[in-house]
Amino acid sequence: MEIKNIGPIAPAVFDRRTEQHENRKYVKIGSRPPGAYVPALARLLSGKRKIFVGNAGSQRIEGFARGAAGGLPGPFMPDVYRAIWEAFCSGNGTEAQRIPSALNAMLNHIRRNVEMIVFSEQRILKRRGWIRRDFCRTPALRTEVVHDSIFEHLYQDLSREFREAGHGSL
Repeated sequence: MEIKNIGPIAPAVFDRRTEQHENRKYVKIGSRPPGAYVPALARLLSGKRKIFVGNAGSQRIEGFARGAAGGLPGPFMPDVYRAIWEAFCSGNGTEAQRIPSALNAMLNHIRRNVEMIVFSEQRILKRRGWIRRDFCRTPALRTEVVHDSIFEHLYQDLSREFREAGHGSL
């Protein structure tokens, strides 16, 4: 079950709502930031459901520190998100924070609107060889040279950070 921008809904109300549907085993918090909401809801859920943070994983470290079981980011860089998770779980906070620095710069550039993130995710998936075409739907977003130049710079920065950390290439 996912409810975006859940902040104004009291955790107790959300808990009662999830109790009405026993098949719901996971809760995705899409509020910005998830903050104190995660532990408040976790106390009410008493382990009955696991909490994941969304919002492209941009507040993943805070969510993990507050008890989220994981994050549900987009599909374009699972290895990057896994490296962050593994660093966090191993207690390597420096590494868990270092990788997101480059990733968040990329996310800030591509998350201006839904069309831009869909377009950018498709572009990255194609670049990584995971899909053949980066066309997703019509009407499709078309970028211009300034956007593309910034995208390329940020992608190269992220690729370098990831490679230098010993995680391979993007």
